[in-house]
Amino acid sequence: LVANDLFKSNKLRVTNRVQLISILSKKQKNYFIYRNELFENYLDLWKNH
Repeated sequence: LVANDLFKSNKLRVTNRVQLISILSKKQKNYFIYRNELFENYLDLWKNH
């Protein structure tokens, strides 16, 4: 019974984390894309020097 409760709470925590990540990715997707593009541009500049 205790193991089952632990499993349930663990499962709940994982689903909450997944939901949180999906919310974050929805809100910050543009920011991450922007940052990645900046980083790639920086790498290109660095390679050209």
